[in-house]
Amino acid sequence: MCHSAASRRKGTPITWKYARSAPERRTGRFKTLGTWLWQNTATRGGLVFIGAVTAVNLSNFVFHVLLSRLLGPASYGALGALLNVTAVLTVPLAALQATVTQSVAERPDGTMPPLGRLLRASLIVGVAAVLLWTAATPTIDRFFHLTSPRPTVVLGPWLFLSVVGAVLQGVLIGERRFRVVAISQLVGGGLARLAFGVILVKLGLGVTGAVAATVIGSAVSCLVLLPPLRAQLRWHGTFVPRGKDAALSAVSLSGATLLLGIDTWLARHFLTALAAGYFSAAATAGRIALFLPGAITVVYFPQLAATGGVGPTARRALARCIALVAFVSFGAAGAIVLFPSTTVGLLFGQAYAGSASAVGIVAAADAAIGVATCLVYYQVARRSRLALTAWPTCVFAVVLATLFHGSIVVLALDMLTAGGAFLIGLGVPTAVSVLRSLAEETSSLPRVAALLEEAELDLTVVVPFHNVGPERLAEHLTRVCEVLAGTGASFEVVPVSDGSTDGSERALASIHRSATW
Repeated sequence: MCHSAASRRKGTPITWKYARSAPERRTGRFKTLGTWLWQNTATRGGLVFIGAVTAVNLSNFVFHVLLSRLLGPASYGALGALLNVTAVLTVPLAALQATVTQSVAERPDGTMPPLGRLLRASLIVGVAAVLLWTAATPTIDRFFHLTSPRPTVVLGPWLFLSVVGAVLQGVLIGERRFRVVAISQLVGGGLARLAFGVILVKLGLGVTGAVAATVIGSAVSCLVLLPPLRAQLRWHGTFVPRGKDAALSAVSLSGATLLLGIDTWLARHFLTALAAGYFSAAATAGRIALFLPGAITVVYFPQLAATGGVGPTARRALARCIALVAFVSFGAAGAIVLFPSTTVGLLFGQAYAGSASAVGIVAAADAAIGVATCLVYYQVARRSRLALTAWPTCVFAVVLATLFHGSIVVLALDMLTAGGAFLIGLGVPTAVSVLRSLAEETSSLPRVAALLEEAELDLTVVVPFHNVGPERLAEHLTRVCEVLAGTGASFEVVPVSDGSTDGSERALASIHRSATW
């Protein structure tokens, strides 16, 4: 593109300025977007971690698909309910992990913390959790209408292992050593769980075997996490996360995860065994929308925690996290909405064809909850009580399900309504707090008064052209300048070439030489 200008003040001749600028760049926009999204994020194994979590999610998805076919709808409904219990029970542990991550990321000297005392405390908490779970087994069995207590009892040791794993992962993520965590999840939570699940169910252990595979996977993950932290476990010193931070993380993330799993519980409680199995399959397929968002949020959380959720670094991290999570989650949900029958048929077979009517709705609800969970982590980093928004949403979901639960579609619509309410209810105050902090930072900047000069020209006229020919361009520009000169005003004529290749620009010099205005 080239630019030329003819300018005239009253009583002065016109002068032409001609320059050819570089062609406008029409490529590299996606590369620029990718750089903005991934800057300072894919370092230290962040991208590897996201890839590993994706593989683990796929593996767990295959785990559900294979076991749903081996167990049948009724038994798979029981397994889905118990595994959603593990998802909810993971949250206090995930909250502990987030708290440890936050404490490690905030260390001003950046040194690695001693872990002996913290791990001993986590062992005690793990044992207590197993005892409480065992005591609650009869109540859980009655609520889910389980005919045998064995699956519930076998699930108990998983709590102990998850407490230990949460502490170890929290330290490694806080230090941004994502590769180790990626390997542990891939080997334990992915491959080991899938292999043992299929083997134990085929051996005739049914739901109990599937639950035992989950416990074995957690044990393998812990064994992978321990060696890189051997030295820190032997160091003397005290490193215990702040109790208030742990409580806020635990309560906040528990609410968010409960909201993700509560639909399967409600289906098991309100619907028939067959309908609950259909809904469990729909909920499992809908979780495709959350394959990546959880990992993306975890990768960005150390950046949010290190700054306390305040300042330009935190705002950039939050914007990138939300952009990536929204793109991935709603993109996946959109694909499921477009092809519900194909999704269910490929994953679960024709025996679960009844799930197709609800799978798209559940996926959309999960996508909304996934984006809102990013905001929960941001509020946790800020130590704000807004992070607790998921709990009122859970109550809202239960009320909706209690009033309206005639079919799996109705229950799915209940969850979509609750997910949308969660996203809006947390998104609006988060946006307000971000804008307020930005305004406060801007108001503290020094203000410099600038004197505005009087405009030198009365009028600027832009004349674009493309391959019109030198003669035609010269005639047109001459006429324009003559008309403007007759007004007595000062003016500027700016011819703009949009990539002309016929030498039209040569007319500019001839006009300048012959100008009489």
